[in-house]
Amino acid sequence: MGHQLRSMGVEIKGVPGTLQRFLGVAVAVKTQPQLVREAHQAFVDAGAKVIITNNYACTPSILAQLNDGKNDAQ
Repeated sequence: MGHQLRSMGVEIKGVPGTLQRFLGVAVAVKTQPQLVREAHQAFVDAGAKVIITNNYACTPSILAQLNDGKNDAQ
């Protein structure tokens, strides 16, 4: 998903699998949900029969970093 979102203009930094990378994806999920839906639709349009949610990056520790230590997951 990170590669797809980046190709759609979302700023995603860091090496895949790193906290910095997850943070970029989590920001997109939180602030640009329509763009995330469009990214998933692009996979369907390309022939995907199954898609999964993009919320794996939205863990309490990641969300806490988005909110300067305030945990949004509760």
